[in-house]
Amino acid sequence: MGMMELMAVQPRMAAVLDSAVVDGDVRVVATLRALGDHLSLDLMAVDASGGSVNVVDRLGDGFAAVTSPLMDLADEHRAASYVPGAGSWFVGVFTLSVGGGLEVETDFDSAPLTGSYPVARRVDCVRELEMFPRSEANIPGWLAEGVVSGA
Repeated sequence: MGMMELMAVQPRMAAVLDSAVVDGDVRVVATLRALGDHLSLDLMAVDASGGSVNVVDRLGDGFAAVTSPLMDLADEHRAASYVPGAGSWFVGVFTLSVGGGLEVETDFDSAPLTGSYPVARRVDCVRELEMFPRSEANIPGWLAEGVVSGA
């Protein structure tokens, strides 16, 4: 994997995000947090006044048509982002500006923990290092600790 795959994945992510846009949105922001096989998604739309709305709530029963492909593409993006010895990202923020392009920010170090997923479970920490091996110098403290003492 690598840069070519990233170039292929990102337009597909932009297209899925674009499908969630409604009149009045200025941007749609997908925040993905990943650890091992665990992936969580926050999807927000922002209007011109800066107000934001949860896109999943707004889509109602149709949310899976947007969230499922986004989760699959996030898995592909993580794999394509892998740097041998340095791992892949734990937190990815994908911002589609309406009438503009896709901006991507990825974080290879910060714990991907949220209110709904507050603890780095040992099984996920171990799986992460199986999927995306890191040299010792590139294993963040929270991840090393999770491998040893996680629940």
